[in-house]
Amino acid sequence: MLVVSPGHSVEVAMPISRWATAQASSEQVANLRRNPGLPAGYELPAGFLKNSDDQTVLALVVVSQALAAREHPRGSHSEWGVLAAPNFFGRSGTHQALVSFRKDGAWGISPHMIPHHSLHAASGTISQTLGMHGPNFGVSGGPNAAAEAFLIAATLVSENTMPGLWVVLTGHEWEWLPGEEGKDAQNECACLAVALALESCADGSKPCLYVSPQNDEKQADFTLSGFVNALHTHQSTFSWRLPACGTVRLSSRGEHA
Repeated sequence: MLVVSPGHSVEVAMPISRWATAQASSEQVANLRRNPGLPAGYELPAGFLKNSDDQTVLALVVVSQALAAREHPRGSHSEWGVLAAPNFFGRSGTHQALVSFRKDGAWGISPHMIPHHSLHAASGTISQTLGMHGPNFGVSGGPNAAAEAFLIAATLVSENTMPGLWVVLTGHEWEWLPGEEGKDAQNECACLAVALALESCADGSKPCLYVSPQNDEKQADFTLSGFVNALHTHQSTFSWRLPACGTVRLSSRGEHA
């Protein structure tokens, strides 16, 4: 929904009907890989997430949590889209593949690496697992993936061709650097994930995102951890500057709804 802010700038308003966040260490992700806590009525084949990146696992977890919290009937999101924005996605799996290749040659690399560690793996896994048939794709995969996702989400929501859109943001609290045996070379870093259900018919009392093309140099740069904290703080408004151009604002209530 396009709105005009008090400062006369055009914004895209995206009501958040529900959301969920998660933070997990690599050991916790290993447990979630076996049981991601899917909503009632959904099941996964054994080993379905065995080759998935940690960010894919936690992305599925937060969408499942958001769905389960409202107990929506199975199939109610079948036409929704999924937009996943992972940060430095597939780094762990790629590192392991290179180590295995140097040791065992081509036979040391799993054929599952490409489908599970490519950019669209997280959105595709969510779509397949939860039966969503709207468009699904990954965004960027680089350090500014989450910020770029807001700009693309604003475009998709403005077109009004879907009943709703899941925006899933994932990354690590500290940059994950490859070390021995697929572990982080630094201190243990936590994986973060946020799932936002965006739909134009959301209640006006719900939180809302506003994306504007205008830059505001007074705002802090967007960070995933800062966004997670803002969702849980329930204060009135938070704003961040997006890389290259634009501003994203989170309001605890839909001011223009």
